[in-house]
Amino acid sequence: MIRLRPFDDATEEGRSLERYRRAVLTAITSLVARVTTVASALITVPLTVGYLGQDRYGMWLMISSLLAFATVADLGVSYGLQQAISTASGRGDREAAIRNVSTATALLVATTTIGGMLLAISYFVVPWPRVFNVSSDEAIAEAAPAAIAFGATYLANVLLSLVLRINDGYQEGVVNNVWQVIGSLLSLSALYAGIRAEVGLPGLMLLFAGGPVLANIVNGAILFTRRRPWLRPRYDQIDRQVMRELMGTGVWFLVAALSYVTLHLASTLVIAQLLSSSHVPEYGVPQRVAAVGTLLLALVVNPLWPAYTEALARGDHGWLRRTLRRALAFVLLAGGAFSVAFVAAGGPLVEWWVDGAVSPSWSMLLGLAAATLVYGFENVLTKFVVGVGGVRVEGTLWIAAVIVGIPVLHGFVAWLGVDGVPWALALTTLACRTIPAAYFARRSLRDLAPH
Repeated sequence: MIRLRPFDDATEEGRSLERYRRAVLTAITSLVARVTTVASALITVPLTVGYLGQDRYGMWLMISSLLAFATVADLGVSYGLQQAISTASGRGDREAAIRNVSTATALLVATTTIGGMLLAISYFVVPWPRVFNVSSDEAIAEAAPAAIAFGATYLANVLLSLVLRINDGYQEGVVNNVWQVIGSLLSLSALYAGIRAEVGLPGLMLLFAGGPVLANIVNGAILFTRRRPWLRPRYDQIDRQVMRELMGTGVWFLVAALSYVTLHLASTLVIAQLLSSSHVPEYGVPQRVAAVGTLLLALVVNPLWPAYTEALARGDHGWLRRTLRRALAFVLLAGGAFSVAFVAAGGPLVEWWVDGAVSPSWSMLLGLAAATLVYGFENVLTKFVVGVGGVRVEGTLWIAAVIVGIPVLHGFVAWLGVDGVPWALALTTLACRTIPAAYFARRSLRDLAPH
């Protein structure tokens, strides 16, 4: 599978091998991109702390934390585009692809234009120094410009997200990952240059956040001029019906993203409310270690999502069944191995990482290990369900998880203390997402069976 030359997609076997090849390359480069991003973030800490000082560095962290809302900024339109591109690719329908790209571009231009206007107004209306709670004269002077600088680069990436989703839709996530690595290196280099030049916080934020923006601009330029020039957005290809379809699909992706953020933020809030904020690290620190397993499983599973959609459009139903079984087997083996290793070595690892500040209990370790497995199976099944067109099912299951999950979190934390959080999330995910997704996946495969 690790080869640059594609397989012949004229046959079902060749298409199967080509999907796996693209998924494998995307998974490998995703790991490289993630490692590069994390390493870049780690290097920026000592650089920025010493240069900015405590007050301005705190503002840097608060502004950067807004990236948690990146998944909802485009209202789900870009993921609706990805789904449409995968379907058009499977059908060999270039005209549908052009209409979807042109229409999605119009929607994102409108969204970012409105966002830009609100951002400009906020400069004069929002008391940014009070929002960031800064006190030094330098931090007060830079608060509003820093927020605007971040917002500008943020909106640019929202618009450029359509380039990423087009590549993902054609199962070419490897291209995005290469440019993500380049963007991270550009950010780090620009940050160092900005510190040497002694620029202020707004300029530093523009330099750091501008790396990915520049990388995505070049990525898009190559996409629309060399790789797929026929796909360039055109005004005459904007279609009202396609707009309704993209927004109808996008709203369910938006619901899913908001529900995910809500449920996982609720875990921290419930701990702080029922116990105290000092107990939050007792869950948060070991959870970050356990999240490595969830991430590694997702790096392999997520590239299959557009492949499922393309295979469905081509009618390669046998490939759908085989791949779903293989993905489930992979999670059972790899996720099981990680969970066992985490239970065995997670405690000493967490203690070493934070120099003994947190010492997780066996119940916490077992709960996080169980949650890792449940999340792994849930991700396999929901990516399949979404890939074969069950976007509404995905959104509905997330709503159910939030409605059920918050009371369950309260109950488990009141019963078991902080150790109850991973068990509550694992049981909620199993009951509200994993098992129902397995039912919908089985029903979808049954409907695809020849009659």
